[in-house]
Amino acid sequence: MLDQPSGARRKSIGRARNPESHAAILSAAQEILCEGGATAASIEAIARRSSSGKPTIYRWWHGRVELMREVYLDIADRHPWPRPGADRAHLVDLMASVVTLWAQTAAGPALCAMLIDSHDDAQARALVSGGVIVPLKGRFWAIIERAGDAGMINPAAPVDAALDVMVDSLLHALLSHHLPETPERIERLADVFWPSGRGELAGWRKVFCRHPGERRVSWHRVHRKGLRFSACDSPE
Repeated sequence: MLDQPSGARRKSIGRARNPESHAAILSAAQEILCEGGATAASIEAIARRSSSGKPTIYRWWHGRVELMREVYLDIADRHPWPRPGADRAHLVDLMASVVTLWAQTAAGPALCAMLIDSHDDAQARALVSGGVIVPLKGRFWAIIERAGDAGMINPAAPVDAALDVMVDSLLHALLSHHLPETPERIERLADVFWPSGRGELAGWRKVFCRHPGERRVSWHRVHRKGLRFSACDSPE
């Protein structure tokens, strides 16, 4: 069982880690993940590849979820993430960067292993959520915040739900081996959250209207069939 708070980097338990053995275990885990995927990266296989004993691995990590999490974070920390911006192009760039991380490095199968092993373990799910999923959503949220500061988001738009749908779609694609690895597929997935051809998030259009004695801002949701309805009005 896990006995540390979610989202915190795990510290060594028992005696201090030997740096060479620690590096060898992480390297072996990455090699096996790249060669055979999540199912091949068992504790036994990693111990054999790294010339380490299983007791050593279990002394430093409580189980495979913790080990896979450290493997994932080690790769993600060195990943060349794009700088956050405030428009759809930055959203697409970030999605493409996530796909590259998951499809071309051991981070993808490491995350698969975490999701599989944590399915029936609430504490493990909390560790994966706090250490991997929440920080990932935070990268997308940084774009949303900048878009909001630029006046491109309707305050009433359900951006939290839309963000969950987008990240969950990427996770489902990872688990089903259908990551959108072409620019066209990434664009189509981005359309769910931020339709192409729109300057505003999730198809919300900002319209300035003249009212007696004041200028008001009206937000409209534009549908694919050309229909629209007013979401809210607020003084500018």
